[in-house]
Amino acid sequence: MATRSKEERGKMEASIVALKGRLDELKSKEKRLRNEEQTAKDTLVTVQGALEEVAQTISATVKELEEMMEKKRQSDIDAAKEREIELEEERQKMLAEMKKKDEEMREQFKQDVKGFADEKKVWEEAGEKFKDAIPKGKRVVLQFYDQKFIVPMKTLLNVRGGGQDSFFLKMFSGRLDIEKEGDNTYYFDRNGKAFQYVLDYLKGEPISSHLTAEIQEQLLKDATFYELWGLVGELDPTVVPVRVGTNPTVYMLKRDNVLNNLGNDSRLGRMVLDEDVHAPYVLGDGCDHALFETYVMKRIEDKDWWLKEDELDEEEVAIVKKEEEYHGVELMISTPTPAATDDEEEEEEEEEEEE
Repeated sequence: MATRSKEERGKMEASIVALKGRLDELKSKEKRLRNEEQTAKDTLVTVQGALEEVAQTISATVKELEEMMEKKRQSDIDAAKEREIELEEERQKMLAEMKKKDEEMREQFKQDVKGFADEKKVWEEAGEKFKDAIPKGKRVVLQFYDQKFIVPMKTLLNVRGGGQDSFFLKMFSGRLDIEKEGDNTYYFDRNGKAFQYVLDYLKGEPISSHLTAEIQEQLLKDATFYELWGLVGELDPTVVPVRVGTNPTVYMLKRDNVLNNLGNDSRLGRMVLDEDVHAPYVLGDGCDHALFETYVMKRIEDKDWWLKEDELDEEEVAIVKKEEEYHGVELMISTPTPAATDDEEEEEEEEEEEE
């Protein structure tokens, strides 16, 4: 019994020792936790301080950026206002130049018309003398390679034939290189199938509405060759005969193309719309037929045709500008500078901010 009590006491003592060890561990752990808690608090305080500093830095940076953006915005507004003033000055300058050119073109147009009228008067006076010298009832023989016509000379020289500056008056007065035999026979290396209808027109008779397509085509060629512009207009009202300077070539242009592609205010457009100016429409000595074919004809045929200024040398640009000024139409455009991409704009803004 005594032995048993001794064993139990030993166990209890061992348990007490174990409990004391456990208690010491708990106290040690508590102390460690308290230390960790204090460390955490200290860290929190440090972090809070750092966050406050970051917040202050961010606030200051935002304020600085806002000030920079406001300055840039104001600078952009000022630049835009200055550019607007510059553009308005350029616009007013261009309007003044356009007005001046318009006035110069109108004056040149009047001078051209007056010059044509004076020249026509001279030929009319010479033609009257020539006609008065023609014996009454005189006839001429017009020989084609397939037909022959005997025609009173005065029929070929009446008003419908073009009056005092007509093809036939120039032929009879020796101004045209037409093969001639004797005093009254003229040879034409041409088809004479439609010439009877030319004579009908000269006599004042109406043109038959039952002509074949072949005869109509030949008659239009004959009307152009004999410079019967009234007949050309009857056969095809859409055609505008144009002669350039002293060049004998007559360009048969479409009326709508001239007005739509060159414009009503162009030199040629004004001629076509002026009831006092009659076909053929003559562009004066200031117009070069080679340049007319190279530039103006292309615009007449295609409204969207343009010359690119940056693809021309200085001499070519000067030539084209002279043509533009004479004809009153723009023929040349400048190639626009490619627009900057969003990335490029952002890079430019960043560079400005760094500066």
